[in-house]
Amino acid sequence: MRIFAPGCGSRGAQGDQDAARTEAVLDRIAGIDEMLFKSNPWGRKSFADSVQNEFDLLLAAEEEETGEILGYGLLRSFDDAELIRIAVVPEARRRGIAGRMLSVMTDHAGKCGASGIFLEVRSSNTPAIGLYRSAGFKEEGVRKGYYHDPKEDALIMRYSC
Repeated sequence: MRIFAPGCGSRGAQGDQDAARTEAVLDRIAGIDEMLFKSNPWGRKSFADSVQNEFDLLLAAEEEETGEILGYGLLRSFDDAELIRIAVVPEARRRGIAGRMLSVMTDHAGKCGASGIFLEVRSSNTPAIGLYRSAGFKEEGVRKGYYHDPKEDALIMRYSC
């Protein structure tokens, strides 16, 4: 398993090949996002914009043998960082992929000077809540009715860098 940031490849002679690979990875990330977040997909353009945004870290998890993208994560860092998305395709879950991406993100946020990372998670998403707790996130509050389709509260969680 390889965790990498699309668009951060080598420059020069490899530039065109890297650009084509980045486009293919963005297509796959957008496809995974649409499949998993049917009621609120982020959209390919938003992911493409994040590659160009100096405050965003977009990660992809790739199966090295096949080159298949199995998951992605997006972190936006300012004084505090926000975990925008983290997702792994259902058939690749429980293999530590999300945990590895989360570790890269927490390290990145600390190096960028963020005081912490916050996120919202569906209150019923016990696997994700367990992942965040195991990474050191603490519950800070609840946003009532935050999610739609179905309507549900969000837990606000925070990690201190």
